Amino acid sequence: MREIRPYAARRIGIVVLFSVCLAGMLTASAQISVPKLGFKVETWGPKRKKLSFVTIDFAETRGWFGAWCYENSTLKLPGHKLLKGGIMQLRHECVRTNMTLVTLAVPKSGLVEFYSWLEPDGRTVQSSGRARPRGFGNMCFQVRRAPDFAEEDKQKNYPEFVKRCFIFTKEGCTFLHNTARTPLVTRKNDPIRSHAHNTPFCWVQRYSPRPMPEDVRLRSHWSTDLFTKPVIGIVSKDGKYLVALAKKRSDRMSQMWHHCLHNADWHGIAVDDPRTDRVYRRNIYFMKNDPDALLQRVESDFAEPVKIPDPVPAPEDHRPSE
Repeated sequence: MREIRPYAARRIGIVVLFSVCLAGMLTASAQISVPKLGFKVETWGPKRKKLSFVTIDFAETRGWFGAWCYENSTLKLPGHKLLKGGIMQLRHECVRTNMTLVTLAVPKSGLVEFYSWLEPDGRTVQSSGRARPRGFGNMCFQVRRAPDFAEEDKQKNYPEFVKRCFIFTKEGCTFLHNTARTPLVTRKNDPIRSHAHNTPFCWVQRYSPRPMPEDVRLRSHWSTDLFTKPVIGIVSKDGKYLVALAKKRSDRMSQMWHHCLHNADWHGIAVDDPRTDRVYRRNIYFMKNDPDALLQRVESDFAEPVKIPDPVPAPEDHRPSE
């Protein structure tokens, strides 16, 4: 029998290890559909604020996931187009600068890739005479329209939603009720509600890769547990699937009020950023419930250089409804 030399054995081991990792990734994402993307405008709150969502519909789960593009933003309600290959394009005009924020949502099997960048648009913007504040492109990823992931009675069962959300810490995959949850600051005008939203633990929480100053942590409910991977997700109620929001790097992640997750740089997408060649990228993953396979796919995907698809129009041009 032919002898296997040490260097050959190492090469065989590497190949086998790579094959095992690849097999795990393929198993977790096997037979996951390519989602159908849409666009929806919803009104929210007493001021009837309009929220613009890229809707994400996977065949494997009921309802749809929503990527609110964008929360806390100085951006006008976007024009949008459905492009060839089911790609959704959004174009937000920046209120305080003559730039347009372009976003492409690209559907793939078990995945939606989001790319955003700034383009000058030639508009004349009147200065208010005050220092111009930074704008934000903070994506709010919501599962409240997906009944397999959201709790039906939010007021009673929201802690159950928290228990299914996870991040990665030094301990590995960690569900959020097992992290240190800094309580909400008690509201003097509503102590009963404040108590409820801190029972049995704080209902919302922010996470950072590095310790926060103590006054900031206590004021804005930052956890003392630090994340080690820029990935935040949630497991379905039956435990079969997970959906996650991932980036190559992140300064903060959070689980908040609207059955929602956030994963952003400290300032999100700065809409007055003069570097128009900068591309912001984030991915939404939907797959079988396998956090290890999720991490492998995230690391593999973000190791690749950014390749933005050409925006080829589809036969039908969609516009936002009022």
